[in-house]
Amino acid sequence: MQVNDPAMSTALEVVAGGKLYQVVVDTEVTGKALLSKGQLQKRVTIIPLNKIDARTCNDRQVAAADRTSRGGAQLALSLVTCDVEVANVMKYVFGKAFVCKDAATARAVAFDKDVLTNCVTVEGDLLNPSGLLTGGSRNSGTSILARLHALHGAEAALEGARASAKDAYDIAREAAKEAKAAAKLEAEVDHAEHALGLVQERVAGSESHQLGESVAQLEADLAAATQAGAAAKQCKEDAGSTAAALTLEIASFAAERDSRLKAAETALKGARAAVTKKRAEIKSAEGEMRDAKVERESAAAERADIAENIAAAHAAVVALEAEAAELEHEVSERRAEYDAIAARLDACKAQVAASDRDAAALTKSRVRLDRAADADAVERKKLEHKVARMEKEAAEARDHLAHLSEAHPWIASEQQQFGRPGTDYDWEARDTAAAHAELTAAEAAQASLSKRINKKVIAMFDKAEAEFKALQEKRRIVLNDRHKIEAVIHELDEKKREALEVTWNKVNADFGSIFSTLLPSTSAKLQPPEGESFLAGLEVKVAFGGVWKESLSELSGGQRSLLALSLILALLLFKPAPIYILDEVDAALDLSHTQNIGRMIRAHFPYSQFIVVSLKEGMFNNANTIFRTKFVDGVSTVTRTVPALKALGENAGKGPGASSEEAAKRRRMKAGAKENIPA
Repeated sequence: MQVNDPAMSTALEVVAGGKLYQVVVDTEVTGKALLSKGQLQKRVTIIPLNKIDARTCNDRQVAAADRTSRGGAQLALSLVTCDVEVANVMKYVFGKAFVCKDAATARAVAFDKDVLTNCVTVEGDLLNPSGLLTGGSRNSGTSILARLHALHGAEAALEGARASAKDAYDIAREAAKEAKAAAKLEAEVDHAEHALGLVQERVAGSESHQLGESVAQLEADLAAATQAGAAAKQCKEDAGSTAAALTLEIASFAAERDSRLKAAETALKGARAAVTKKRAEIKSAEGEMRDAKVERESAAAERADIAENIAAAHAAVVALEAEAAELEHEVSERRAEYDAIAARLDACKAQVAASDRDAAALTKSRVRLDRAADADAVERKKLEHKVARMEKEAAEARDHLAHLSEAHPWIASEQQQFGRPGTDYDWEARDTAAAHAELTAAEAAQASLSKRINKKVIAMFDKAEAEFKALQEKRRIVLNDRHKIEAVIHELDEKKREALEVTWNKVNADFGSIFSTLLPSTSAKLQPPEGESFLAGLEVKVAFGGVWKESLSELSGGQRSLLALSLILALLLFKPAPIYILDEVDAALDLSHTQNIGRMIRAHFPYSQFIVVSLKEGMFNNANTIFRTKFVDGVSTVTRTVPALKALGENAGKGPGASSEEAAKRRRMKAGAKENIPA
C-alpha cells in the first residue's frame, strides 16, 4: 500500500484505526494455523482474504458527498494505491469513510441524509453520524503511513541507485577488458617497432638504399618545382583579387582619384614584378627539372613522370601569362571607366560648392535670428522677474491684509463698504494725511485708556461663553446617549423575555413528554406562580390520571427521581449535546422504569450518544453496544458485545436462504472480534 498524498496520512490513520495493525492472510485456514501454532507474543486480529467484506460506500453516497462538499470530500479509498491481490483489504479498511478538507465540510457530509457515513478531517478529527466526535492533540511521533510513504520513496531511490551501480560495474568491466586489449596491442607495437628498426639498419648500408635516397632527392626537387607552379597560380589568383578590389575601390572612392590611381599603378607594378619573379623562378625550376630528368633517365626508367610534370608546369606558366595579359586589358578598361567617373565627380563637386555657398548664407541668417532670439529671451527674463516680484508683493499684501483682518474683526463686516463713494471708506474723498493724524491721536487715546481698562475681559467672556456652549453640547450628548441606552436596555429586556418564554415553552413541552414516557398515564408541566408572570419563577406540577397533585411530597422516591431526571433531560434537550454520560440513574428504580428510560433516550435523543452505567437488564435491552467488566484470573477485563436483537436487525432483509452460520459470520465481521483488554 502507498499513500498518494503524505498530507492525508493523519486522516487515513484515523479512518483505519486498529485495522491498520491487523494481519492479512490468504484463507481462514492459514489464520487459524497462525493463531494456534504461530507462537504469537501479543494479541492480533487476522483478516482472511477469501472471507473479507469488501463492500464500500455506494455511488449514491459518493455523489451526495461530492455534491454537499462541493468537491471538498474524497473517499478514503481513493487516496491510497495497492496491489490487486490486497484490493479487498483496502476496501475493507478505507472504503466506508470520507476525508474532508475541514470540520464544517465533514459535519455537513456526515449528517447528510443521503450519506450518513464517518467523515474525517485532514487534521484527524472524526465525525460519526451517530453523534460521536473524536479529536484533539495527537502523538508527537511521525505517523506510520507517513513513514510507510517515506519507505516507498527510499526503496525507489535504492532501486535507482542499484541500477546505476550495476551500469557502473558493467562499464568498469568493459573498461578493464579494453585496457587489457590495449596493453596487448602496445606490446605488439613495441615488438614490431623493434623489428622495423633492425630492418632499417640493414637496408641503410645497401646500394639500393643509396639509389633510393637519390630518387627521394629528385622527387623532393620535383615536389618543390610543383609547389612553385602552384605558388605562381596562387599569385595569379591574388592578382585577380587585387584587380577586383581596385575596381571596387575605384567605384567607391571616386573622390580620391589621384591617390587611388597611384596605389593601383603601384599594385600593378608589384603584380608585374611578382610575375617576372615567378617567371624567373619557373625558368630556374625548368633547368633544375631538366637536370633532374637527365639524372633520373640515367638512374631509372620510372622517372619519366618528372617530364610530364614539367610539361604541366609549362602549361601552367603559359596559362598564367595569358591571364596576366587579360588582367592588363581589364585594368585599361577600368582606367577608362575611372576617368568617366572622375568627370562626373568634378561636376558633383561643383554642385557641392554651390550648395556650400547657399549653406553659408543660411548660416549667417540663422546667426542673426539667434541673436534676435537671445535678445527676446533676455527681455522675457526681465518680464518674468518683474512678474515674480509683483506676485511676491501681492502675496505679502494678502498676508498683511489677513493679519489686519485677524487683528481687527470689524474689517470682515465692513469690507463690503471699502472704496464706495459716499461712505466712511471712500478712499478718494478722504484725506490720507488727516486720516493718519486721526489714527495717531486715536492710538494715543487708546494707550492712555489701556492703563485703566482690562483688555482681557472680552477674551475671558468669550472663553466662558465657549465653555458654556461646550458644556451644553456635552449635556445634550449625554442625555441622547441615556435615551439610547434606555432603549437598548428595554429592547434587551424584551428579547430576554421572549427568549425565556420560548425556552419555557420548549422545556415545558419536552418535560411533559419525557415524564409521560418514563411514567405512563402521568403529566408534568412548568407553570408560573398564581397571579404572577413566568419571569417571577416557575413551579413544577404533576398529575396522575388527570388529577394534579398539590405538592411533590405526595410522590414516592422513585417518582421524584424520574421527575428530576425528566426536568434535567428536558433542559439538556433544549440545546442537545453530541454525548451524555449517565452513571446509575436507575439505581432506585424498578425494571419497568429502567426499560422506559431506554425507550425515552431512543425517542427524544436520536442524534446524541449516551454512555450509561447500569446494573439492570432493562437498560441493556435498548443499548447498541454493551461493554461488560469482570475479573478473569485476577485481572479486570472488558468484553464488548452486540445485543442479539440488534444483530438480527442488521441482518434482516438478506433472504430466507441465508443460513444461521452465515448470519453469525456477518455479525462477527460487522461487530469485530471480541477483545479482552487488560485494565
